[in-house]
Amino acid sequence: MYFSAQSIAAVALFGLGALPASAVPNEAHSVAERSFFGSWFNSPQNLCDKPNFGAVGKPWDDSSKPAAWCGGQKPSNSGSWPQLVSPAILRVQRWNLLIPQPLWDGGDSVKCKSIFSRFGLNICFGGNKFTNLPWGCKPPTSGGNQPVCDLTYQVQYVDYKIVAPNGHLQGQTVGSATQDPSYMTYTLANNVDDCLRACDGIEGCKFVNTYYDTNADQEDVPKHAPGVLTCAMFSKCVGTEQNNNFGGQDGGQIYNSNGYCKSGACGQ
Repeated sequence: MYFSAQSIAAVALFGLGALPASAVPNEAHSVAERSFFGSWFNSPQNLCDKPNFGAVGKPWDDSSKPAAWCGGQKPSNSGSWPQLVSPAILRVQRWNLLIPQPLWDGGDSVKCKSIFSRFGLNICFGGNKFTNLPWGCKPPTSGGNQPVCDLTYQVQYVDYKIVAPNGHLQGQTVGSATQDPSYMTYTLANNVDDCLRACDGIEGCKFVNTYYDTNADQEDVPKHAPGVLTCAMFSKCVGTEQNNNFGGQDGGQIYNSNGYCKSGACGQ
């Protein structure tokens, strides 16, 4: 493996965390993300110890950053994805080096490994409790009026759309995603099941809104990369009256907005 003089200088100053993704084994990022200081002093910090599990802002904010990648294979352009922005990252950028997006480490489920920290966590003893669909919700059904389930989640709605009330999409029928105070965090993935499994690892997570947040002018931004699914997670099942994120805030557009509720209809 070849390291440039710039890379060697970065390692001398900042440690292994300063290397680009191609120069660091995947295992170095798969268990725990590095904190602001941990990036440089080799002290790992679990995502569950961070506000919103490491996500910066909310997925409907233009400048937001996801907590982690919770899927399998990352997209081909993921090597250029920057880590959460911090002054330390800006210093590294003098060498044009980028810290890779962290991989999902299990969220609160990492606490289940300890007999002390697992106490009182539902996810360590049978998983998050099931709940009810929002009042007035009319979810899709299969033959015989049966609920449509994915893992232990009930499909609450599929490809939800609204007529955009403003912005560059005003008057058009467009996909629309959830905005709600019960927001917990968001991750990225390449399939729905990985999103739902991530929610299973978060204490109190009851609802996942998955969608494609596209923006042809910002495809180098992780959440806008082609084929990348946004997984927004909430502590309650949210009705579609809160689906007012249609992507118009940053010139993008929402596609295939689906809702998945931890409903008793798909539980044990």
